[in-house]
Parts: sequence; C-alpha cells; structure tokens
Amino acid sequence: MQKRLLTEFAEKDDLAYSSKLASTLDGFFNSAKRELEHTALAASAGMDKPQQLERLTQLVFEQNNFFNSVGIVNRQNIVIAVAPTRLNAIGKNTQINVKNYQLDKTNISQPLYSVMGNLIVMVTAPLKNATGEYQGYVAGTVYLKSRNMLSDMMRNHFHRINTNTVVVSNDGTILYHEEEDKIGSKLAGTILSAIGNHSEGVSEVNQTDGKRVIVGFAKMSAVDWTVITLTTGQTITQAIRQVMLEVLKTTIPVLLITLVFIAIAARKISRPLNKLAECADRMGAPTITQQIDSIRAFYFEAQRLRKMMKTGIGSMHDRIGELHAETLTDPLTGLYNRRALKPYHENLAGSAKIVSLILIDIDRFKFINDTKGHDFGDVVLKRMAGHLRKCTRSSDVIFRIGGDEFLILLPDSTLQEAVQRGRCLLNTCDLFTDDYAANITLSLGVSCFMSERTTLEYAIKMTDIALYQSKQSGRNRLSEIAL
Repeated sequence: MQKRLLTEFAEKDDLAYSSKLASTLDGFFNSAKRELEHTALAASAGMDKPQQLERLTQLVFEQNNFFNSVGIVNRQNIVIAVAPTRLNAIGKNTQINVKNYQLDKTNISQPLYSVMGNLIVMVTAPLKNATGEYQGYVAGTVYLKSRNMLSDMMRNHFHRINTNTVVVSNDGTILYHEEEDKIGSKLAGTILSAIGNHSEGVSEVNQTDGKRVIVGFAKMSAVDWTVITLTTGQTITQAIRQVMLEVLKTTIPVLLITLVFIAIAARKISRPLNKLAECADRMGAPTITQQIDSIRAFYFEAQRLRKMMKTGIGSMHDRIGELHAETLTDPLTGLYNRRALKPYHENLAGSAKIVSLILIDIDRFKFINDTKGHDFGDVVLKRMAGHLRKCTRSSDVIFRIGGDEFLILLPDSTLQEAVQRGRCLLNTCDLFTDDYAANITLSLGVSCFMSERTTLEYAIKMTDIALYQSKQSGRNRLSEIAL
C-alpha cells in the first residue's frame, strides 16, 4: 500500500511539474515570437537603411534576455544586420532553405547548427513590404548550450531531490539536460516509446540497463518539444524501506500481544490509509491539506504517511506558486513583466472599454549603464518604477516589458487624458539630484483604443511606433497616435 501511494504521489508530482514547466516555456516562446513580429514590423520599412537595421537589432538584443543573437536576413539569405556585432556574420549566406524552415511566417525551428557552428533554435518572423511580398526575415537565436533566459527557466526548477528534468524535440534530440554534454544527443528509445503521441501522461519504464524509472511528461503547444521529469524506482524503494524499518521496530511487540484482535484492528488500520489514498487522488484540491488533517491517524504508520503527504503536497504547491509568481513579476522593480499582459489582454477582449496606453523608454540607458555601471542603472530602473507609481492612479497598471521600457495601461482614459498624464511624467522626471542624473530624460508614445474593436497586442505595436517617432525626433518628448 505504501509503495503504491508513494509511486502514485511521484507520478502525479512528476506530471504536475512537467505540465507547469511546459506552460512556462510556452509563455517564453510566445513572448519571443511577439517580440520578433514587432521587430519585423519596424524593420520592413527600412530594408534599404542598414544603419537603422543595425540599431534595431542591437536594441532588441540588449533590451531583453530572450536571444543570444538577433539578425536580419534578406530574401537572398544574406545577413544584413546582426547583434552582437562580434559575430562578424554580415554578408554571410545562412544556407537555410526558406520553404523547409517556413521562414515566410512566424516560426520556431527544429534544432540546427548555425553558420558559426553553434547548436541553436531559431525564432523567425517574416519581413514583408506594403504589398505583402516576402523580403526576408528577422531571426532570434537561442543557443542550447549557452546561458540565456530559456536555459535559466529549465535549470532553476523547484522539484524534489533525486529527480531529473529533460527537454527533447519531436525526434528525441535532447535540448536540455543537467549534464550539458548530453545536449544534442538522442534520448533513450524506451522512454520515447512510452511517450508516443500522447500530449501528457505518466508511465513506468524499464531502461536497457535494468533500472526502472517513473516518466512524467507534457508536450508544449508553442513548439513541438516535450518536457520530461524522471524519478528512479530506487528513490521510492529507499523511502519504503526506511518506513518499513520504522514500522517493524515499533509495531512487532504490539502485534504479538494483540494478535487476537487483528480482525478488529485491521479495519481500523485500513480506514485512515484508504482516506489518505482518496486524498492522494484529489491532490490538486484547494482544501486537501485540511482534509488530510481531519483524518484520524491513531498509529505511527498512518501518522508518518500523513506527514509525508502533507509535506509533499505543500512543497509542490509552494514551488508551483513561486514559479508562477516569478514568471509574472520583474524581480528588480517589483512591477509586472511582459508575461503578465496576457490576463489583461483576455479580460479586455470583447469588452466595450476605452483604454489608453503610455509606452515609456529611458533615453540613452545603455550609455548610462556603460558610463555609470550596471548597479547605477539598476537604481535608475527602481527609481523609475517608483516615479511611475507616484504619477499614476490606483486603477492604472504598470509593466516593465523590456530592459528600459515600461508600459502603463489607463482604463477609462481618453487620449487627451493620457497625453496630459504623459506630459506630467516628462515634466516631473527628476530621479536624482546630482548633475549627471539631471540629464536623464524619457521618450513616450501614447495611444487610445476601444477594446471591442482593437486588440491590446495591436495597440502596443502601434504605440511603439509613436515611441519610435519620439526617439527619432530628438528624444525627451511625447508622440501620440490615434487608433
């Protein structure tokens, strides 16, 4: 019974964690695709302006940690802009077939080797002129063996000890493994066979070396990858052996004395275990801890098992909650991040609300970092967050959506009210008192839209065009756009 309960708990725990991590990685790739689609929109109008394209790729590369490199490729497959510039890839042919990789639409590639010899996954968005003709594509590359936001999400997982998390492509190529030298190799065929075409599930697999492992898996929706959590049978066996040793030490004397009462005692002993098993089947219920506490565990084994279940369930809920909070909050400023836009986008869809947007960018922030240092830059961002909180209403929602880029949603505000609020932000931007900080300025883009006619995603793209106009017009100013 105990072995079954522990195995069921491990199976459900592995499945729950695989599903949660798959959802988090889906959020990463969806955000990355939106970032490149926005970049492609800005780059399409300047294909004949190489310096502008270089600045654009550098800006996208620096403002977030999505990609290890960002490049723009023309329709002849020649790289015309790239960041970082140390790659020396401009003028090189990518040797990538457009149709094979579906570069004429936003896409995430299978693992491949770049012209620089790195094992990568490439996120692409097409460049099209005003008539819709294909002009090339914008590509963001994620190095599978290098440090980036994707690897941090997969590496910093909150799960049990003696488990292993693996991410594989649809052909079984390992894309993430705790042992880096296994990245790029093939996963064992026995595990792939157990997964098959299922979207998620859990299975027990006997490997070729004779070891039994519990495999919890969940497939991603944004890309054809599978997140796998492995727990060895040896881990469960050791836990059961320890519990049984304790049981034998404490119950044998009692059993010898009370042998005549076994028939009556058996029913009483099985009752709390059955209730614990029922609770294990409802592990995701919000009141499961209270239900476990209400079970009368009057003997040691049931008490120990109840304690183990409470500890395991509490750890799983806490870790999933921490992971969810981290994916929605910017740790530096405490503001919402880009992923937190999704619930607001869903709430606005189909409603008849007027909403204004203010998109804010700190002018020459890279220069501030380079001259004053990143610690000073972090202080600027924190004080900027405080400045925005002080200048907004309680109903307004503030996001940090890039390195030095902030977004304010102003429900039930007209364009004129939003412009007035934006000018107030410009005029009161006094983040520091020293001579250098007095030169810190902001560029703003402002728009207003009706949520029943325009999506939040489209409104943000258009507002960013207004912000770009402020940058091009000399910075330290506000530009508005009507939607």
